[in-house]
Amino acid sequence: MLEVTMSDDIRRHTPAMMAGLTGRQLAHTGLGLGITIPIGIAMYASGLSISVCVVVIVLGIAFGIVAGQMNKNGLHFENYAVLMITHFILTPQKRKYKTENSFKGLMKAYEKEVERVKINAMTNAERKAYEKAKGEKPKINYGNYVLYK
Repeated sequence: MLEVTMSDDIRRHTPAMMAGLTGRQLAHTGLGLGITIPIGIAMYASGLSISVCVVVIVLGIAFGIVAGQMNKNGLHFENYAVLMITHFILTPQKRKYKTENSFKGLMKAYEKEVERVKINAMTNAERKAYEKAKGEKPKINYGNYVLYK
């Protein structure tokens, strides 16, 4: 069997769709056109000269072509833009170091157990007075009688 090695350049080749542009470049160029043409028309309607409006439209199209060609560290423009916005704008620059006190949960469990033992040692009258002072409704003890099954 005959084996032929391919160079990396051939593997990274992306076929052109129209006018020498790839699909990504066409999409970004169309997006640039769709955004900058209405802006240019609005600028012309507000009284700016036609040359300024044409420059704005051409810069928008150029930005679309450059954004379609951009490939920084294996990321395309839209992924890289989201990454940069998330990193530099949405996340705080200084993170607060905050730990959870795992001993706090153990202390709560211990305090509940101590209170349970204390309540079990009380008489019914003392228990009702304690629960009334604490602000809890007294729990009705029906003994071993089961109301519902």
